[in-house]
Amino acid sequence: MSLPALRCDAGVITAQKTIKPMPTDALNHKPDLETSTIRAITRRLLPFLMLLYLVAYIDRANISVAALQMNADLGLTAQMFGWAVGLFYVTSLTACRT
Repeated sequence: MSLPALRCDAGVITAQKTIKPMPTDALNHKPDLETSTIRAITRRLLPFLMLLYLVAYIDRANISVAALQMNADLGLTAQMFGWAVGLFYVTSLTACRT
């Protein structure tokens, strides 16, 4: 099935030449080495990334629960606490990259 290419001039749509779709086997073709490499990386990387996401979620939940009592004990305002938490995450990101 071929689809006509459309062109719009001054509000009038006209068909130009026909565009043939690519065969589906050309889109799905990958060499064996590339396929196995991507599969191996995916199997090892995705579980680790999901674990990191879970730890980050738990960390965010814990810091927000800790803020309830910690702000009153340390005399922090909400803005000061926000800056402190932001700096905590920036330093943890830079520590992970080194």
